[in-house]
Amino acid sequence: MAYDRLRIQSALIDLGRAGPFYEVTYDPDTKKPEVGAAITPTVYVNEIGAQFTEAEVNRRSLKQDRNGWLFSLMLTFDGEALLEAFEKAWCENPPKLARDAVNGLNHNVILLLTQAAYSHPIQHDGPHGTQVTYTVEADLSPN
Repeated sequence: MAYDRLRIQSALIDLGRAGPFYEVTYDPDTKKPEVGAAITPTVYVNEIGAQFTEAEVNRRSLKQDRNGWLFSLMLTFDGEALLEAFEKAWCENPPKLARDAVNGLNHNVILLLTQAAYSHPIQHDGPHGTQVTYTVEADLSPN
């Protein structure tokens, strides 16, 4: 049997790896930031919450359906990273997962960015790279 949560988690891992993300470098003379080469993060994904609603199938009995999940999508980079292209692409066309009733996946899913928390290294000399944790809402639709 297939599970929506695992399908969503796998899709988020693929999206995080795909980017696009770019290295940020600094001009040694002006100290101004510059866009460098494309880079790939290490990706971690986990569920952090769920939402439920009253089921529409049977109003006489108290039943509920899951109508969404919240996931943490954490990306870590070896150096400072530019995240704007990734976020812009996601926001302009939020990822969608089609239902697959044959395999027991009964929901269409829209993945929505709801929050981002950033941590960047000190310019030129950070021991670690950029780390960002996105909160992603996986909106489930029965249609």
